[in-house]
Amino acid sequence: MLQEKKQGMQLWHGLPLLEVEHKNGERFWAFYTNINREMFIGRLRDSEINFPEKYDQAKRENVFDCLNKKQDTSKFNSMGIVLCLTENCNLRCRYCFLNAESKGKIMPLDIMRDAIKKGAEIASEREIVVAAFGGEPCLEPSLLHEMVDYTKSICNKTKQKYSFAITTNGIMNKDVMKLLMDNKFFITISMDGIPEIQNYQRPLANGMDTYDLVEKNIKTLVDSRRNLIKIRSTITKKSVNTMPDQVRLLSKLKLNYLHFGIVIPSGRGKNADIMLQAPSSDEFIDNLKKSIELGKQLGVNVIAFPYMGVNVAPLQYCDGNLQNRIVVGASGDVSGCLEVQSKEHELFDFFKLGYYNEQNKELCINCKKTQKKQFDCADFNNAAICTDCPLQFFCGDGCPNHNYRLTGSFNHISEYNCKITKAILPYVLRQLYHSTYGE
Repeated sequence: MLQEKKQGMQLWHGLPLLEVEHKNGERFWAFYTNINREMFIGRLRDSEINFPEKYDQAKRENVFDCLNKKQDTSKFNSMGIVLCLTENCNLRCRYCFLNAESKGKIMPLDIMRDAIKKGAEIASEREIVVAAFGGEPCLEPSLLHEMVDYTKSICNKTKQKYSFAITTNGIMNKDVMKLLMDNKFFITISMDGIPEIQNYQRPLANGMDTYDLVEKNIKTLVDSRRNLIKIRSTITKKSVNTMPDQVRLLSKLKLNYLHFGIVIPSGRGKNADIMLQAPSSDEFIDNLKKSIELGKQLGVNVIAFPYMGVNVAPLQYCDGNLQNRIVVGASGDVSGCLEVQSKEHELFDFFKLGYYNEQNKELCINCKKTQKKQFDCADFNNAAICTDCPLQFFCGDGCPNHNYRLTGSFNHISEYNCKITKAILPYVLRQLYHSTYGE
């Protein structure tokens, strides 16, 4: 059961096949699947693709089980509870999708506690990952301390595993830094690389530079050796050609994870500065490939949207559904999207999962007043153009929010993102194949 080849790929009974070649000239078709939530890479010769015996053998080995619609692939092993502790920020990033400033709302303690409690209930026996988000969460050290203490209290009662995460601009005091280190937070630092770019794109509220402040705190965290740290860099026309330089910088700072994300037209990201717009797809593709290769040499893992879910495919791209993640805004509005933090957001009706009931003083998650069934990305991403594409197995139709921002519809796939995915995914998949079977 083969379909027309696309990008050196085709479908084999629903699984993606990729044409690969070894240095000795041997050619195979690599097939990619997920067995017990782990990627498995097999291979076939041209002559074996149409053998019923090969299909029967693969079926006995559970190679096609991940395609079974009845299989529960929508629930991860952990539950994310994202707490947007504040709408305030001490930076004025020129492209901020939240348009965060200094007079926003701060999450009340009762909302934070109920969010952790409700999230643990939804997770059932799974681990919960309690993540601080914002605005800038490090502006609220008392809430961070309470978040840690209350999570431990709840999980001691429920016997659940727990861990902590935070997304921060990297500017924090010693008390917060000690809390993050003592509790082994997974730390995502939003930082745009070399000083020239960081200071322009991510200035302080007073317009002053931020690079030296962030670098100093990164070095302290790295020296403690207690945290897994990822740098999340927003790529614009101004920064796209510095992507390899960012890899070199991370290697110098002894960091191992670099996530490139393209700027999106939301909040201050809608500004008219041409240099803060998204780069051309060709520029991003070229610099991403250079960065991946350089990262392999320097020990820096480079992450980007085309292959973020490759190890857990096939799944919808977004994990923003009630089984995997809730995002609780400072006022108690609950959604499935990090960008959508309050009912005032233009996309809240599409992503809402609940609200805070002032009368009962508790979060009401996925209840009648939300006027919508549980949010599921599958409600939106059903583009016919993806049906026969072998890469759909991995890309899951892409981020529904980004699709909306770039096309005006949740049901239309962004041609811009699609072009990047078609160039990068086969490139990465070939690397995965050769890491398994050799060159």
